[in-house]
Amino acid sequence: ATLCLVDLPGYGFAEAPQETRLQWTEFTLWYARSRKNLARVLLLINAQAGLKPTDREMISYLERHHVPWQIVVTKCDKVKKRDLAKRLELLQAEVAGFRQNKGEPI
Repeated sequence: ATLCLVDLPGYGFAEAPQETRLQWTEFTLWYARSRKNLARVLLLINAQAGLKPTDREMISYLERHHVPWQIVVTKCDKVKKRDLAKRLELLQAEVAGFRQNKGEPI
């Protein structure tokens, strides 16, 4: 089996013109929806910020199109250890009910 990770342009923060970001988002949505061999989408979520509205929109989109997904938490080193455990617990609770969620946040 071959593992291939594809880093797609972000749908959240990016230093690019609005039109360019919109094109990236459209491409990302098309890619996630149309790749039949796509095993899972990994959503990168900033530990400091938690789920943003754009993240929730992406999760809803993936759910509607039956695309498996899982969260990867980033910037954990920027959060105090005692706060990180609480944030991870909250994040896990927020995504627990989704059918296409294929695992705990990593």
